[in-house]
Amino acid sequence: MKLFILLKRFLKKKESQVKHAEEEASSFVNEEAQLIKQRIENRKLKQRKLKIILGTLLFLVVFLGGIAAYSQYKLQTLTVDELIVDIPKEKQPRTGQEIVAALGRHILLPEGNPQIAEVQDVAQLKMSQAFFENAENGDVVVVYDSLIFLYRPSKDIVIASGDISGTGQ
Repeated sequence: MKLFILLKRFLKKKESQVKHAEEEASSFVNEEAQLIKQRIENRKLKQRKLKIILGTLLFLVVFLGGIAAYSQYKLQTLTVDELIVDIPKEKQPRTGQEIVAALGRHILLPEGNPQIAEVQDVAQLKMSQAFFENAENGDVVVVYDSLIFLYRPSKDIVIASGDISGTGQ
């Protein structure tokens, strides 16, 4: 009987230890479960942020690509007339130096002082020389020792250039 009582006490102690171990294990499992849930939520939050960032970047790339494509399309469809803009009368080069400087922005000019003349009767020039085929009244002829240039100050463009014999280049 004593043995039975001792055995009973021993089993009660073991039972209480087992219950205590079960409680500890249960609380440990609950804590681990909460940690896992928290990690999952953090991962989902990071994924949402990443999706938002990637979506924004994709939108920006598509938007900027669209702007670039539209700009290239508009640039390719421009005509020569749209590219050439009339310059107001007060901003057009008037003096010989201003004309030579404006012409020099478009083409490399030879050394020396040129002779400069304004086209006033284009019809007569067109009949006499092929060089003035596209000339208009108000254009400027700039003649160097070996080259001749036809410059239009109203559009700031070089209409023609050639060697002194009159053949266009």
